[in-house]
Amino acid sequence: MAGISAEQTLFLGQFRLPVLYDFIPQAVANAESIAHVLHFNATESNKLQMAVEEAVKNVIDHYSTIVQSTDFIDIHYKIKDGQLIISVFEKGIPFQQGKSNKYSLDRPYNAGLGMHMLNSLMDKVELIVHGRKGKETRLTKKIRTDQIPDSLIALYDGRRRMQTRIRVKEYKIRRANKDDISDIVRLAWKCYGYTQEELLYDAKNLEHQLNAEELVSFVVINKDDRAVIAHLALKYHDKNVPEMGLAFIDPTYRCPGVMVELGSAAKQYAQEQGADGIFDCAVTTHTVSQKELQEIGARPCTLMMGIAASGMQANMTGINTQAKGTTVNHYNAFKYTEEMVYSTEKHKGMIQSIYRWMEMPRVFGEPTIDAPAEKSQVFLVPLSESLNVAFIIVGQIGKETVSEIIHHMEKCIMQKMDACYLFMSMQHPYSPFVVEECEKAGFSFCGIMPHIHNGEDRILLQKINVKLDKESIRVCSDHSRELLQYVLDQLQLN
Repeated sequence: MAGISAEQTLFLGQFRLPVLYDFIPQAVANAESIAHVLHFNATESNKLQMAVEEAVKNVIDHYSTIVQSTDFIDIHYKIKDGQLIISVFEKGIPFQQGKSNKYSLDRPYNAGLGMHMLNSLMDKVELIVHGRKGKETRLTKKIRTDQIPDSLIALYDGRRRMQTRIRVKEYKIRRANKDDISDIVRLAWKCYGYTQEELLYDAKNLEHQLNAEELVSFVVINKDDRAVIAHLALKYHDKNVPEMGLAFIDPTYRCPGVMVELGSAAKQYAQEQGADGIFDCAVTTHTVSQKELQEIGARPCTLMMGIAASGMQANMTGINTQAKGTTVNHYNAFKYTEEMVYSTEKHKGMIQSIYRWMEMPRVFGEPTIDAPAEKSQVFLVPLSESLNVAFIIVGQIGKETVSEIIHHMEKCIMQKMDACYLFMSMQHPYSPFVVEECEKAGFSFCGIMPHIHNGEDRILLQKINVKLDKESIRVCSDHSRELLQYVLDQLQLN
């Protein structure tokens, strides 16, 4: 098929309807529109409409005795390998494989009549059970190359006309204000669709955070057309250590080096406000952003695996969920006072290397195995639903800390969370013992984070409950590669 590789899939559309006969005409009308797009003649169009009508009718007839208001039928259309594939997804009563799909002239009114009709209309009919995701009636019809519109082929094989990028001659960087909010929202969508953080698509919430200085936002303005072409912000979860993030640049503009300047401006602001440092969370699929962060002084300190959101959540779509991603967290220190920390002998060498990269002086004290008398304080903090992970934060180390951490870890597993991450002070002599006990329970080392949570240095451990795509992890410096290898080795040991 010209312009389309054998592996390519052309997505034509999807349609959702309640499990009710009243909506069958809409499903038929949708099939008719697909037939029109593919230049079907009247006979082919009628066959497609009849097949979709019969498939949907079969779903409704054999769904279950009780249909819930949250139950739907999803119909998906795609082209692959020279065939139109119509998938009817539903979560009704499971098929009795091999028992109900046979038609016989001796029993013309048996349950297989619908399947007989579908087979007469389509080139292939399959009943597929997807376990907990439900089941699928898959209809396949061969089509000719000339039935596919050229515009559709061009959309998928990259032959769309590329716009010439606008070269930025002069620009200025400044703090964002409420008049910039709509431009920031539009720019976020232009760069990432709706996959960026939720607050970027809620103008009122964004304005509130800017006014309260919970978010300090910086923009780049192109002087020629006064357009907002880039954005970066400091998120003040902690007044001592803000997080640098929400960085993006309009892909229609060409402005080399601007993100480094933008990061430098945010860094200078944080320093002037008396911060101890700034940290960031850079996805390991984008090495350019890692490089730009390191150019302004940030150094790798943590690798959190399984924390980045999946690119697509498969919900009866016929598309597999993408593997959870990894972030490499950097720290840019402003405070260099010598302090005492405690570490297990096992991780001491790696931790010393991280402090050396950040040029932070630290003295390593002698750990103790004697449990402190203080009352333990351990908090479980679930993150957003899209991330499906949680933080376990140790507010105060006490004699019950180990058991409380393990209790929260088991709760995360029971709730089918993808991962949980433990944050614990390194400035308590009992913390190395807690680390060793947690590693016995399944946690593994993923790094350190200085100056956070009451200004203390924290060790981070992680418990991963999902399969990781380790081959997709990309880091850009020798330091990052050394940390990555160490974290992977520790994950393998656990």
